[in-house]
Amino acid sequence: MQPHAVDLDELTVTNGRIDIAQVRALQEPLTAIQQRIASLQTKVADIDSPWLIAPVEDRIDELAIDLASQRQRSDDALTVALAAPGLFGGDGPRTYFIGFTTPAEARGSGGFMGNWAGSEKGPGQWVTVYANEGHMYMMVAGIRFDTSGAKQDGSRWHAKPRPTSGYVVSHPEGL
Repeated sequence: MQPHAVDLDELTVTNGRIDIAQVRALQEPLTAIQQRIASLQTKVADIDSPWLIAPVEDRIDELAIDLASQRQRSDDALTVALAAPGLFGGDGPRTYFIGFTTPAEARGSGGFMGNWAGSEKGPGQWVTVYANEGHMYMMVAGIRFDTSGAKQDGSRWHAKPRPTSGYVVSHPEGL
């Protein structure tokens, strides 16, 4: 059986965009890794002999525990690789509802939200930073976080954008 390697360092963000094709390319090798781990788990579980000495039996038990941990990690990685392209707009734009609370509000545990917004995003469009000589702010999933103009509740999150004229626009690496 051909060994499968997955190098997560190959995943890149360019100009604030996630390369959906790179995420999709992980699906096949992650599936193969998951299947190989399952096969190894079956083989280790079948090792049952009264002729095993205690130290060998202990090592087999440790291997079974390690394989169970690696199986969970491979299951999680595959779940993300299968879901991420759609979540990041790879199958077309997505619309998300985002609710915000602040530490000063008890609303996070119930009651009303301090602020909310909806956002439609395509592939990799999540964070944009706007800066000029005197001010900067950022848009996160279509919601503005601004260091000026705090609302009465103390929140710096605003559902309405502000004018962008005169600002340099950038997309942080990895976002």
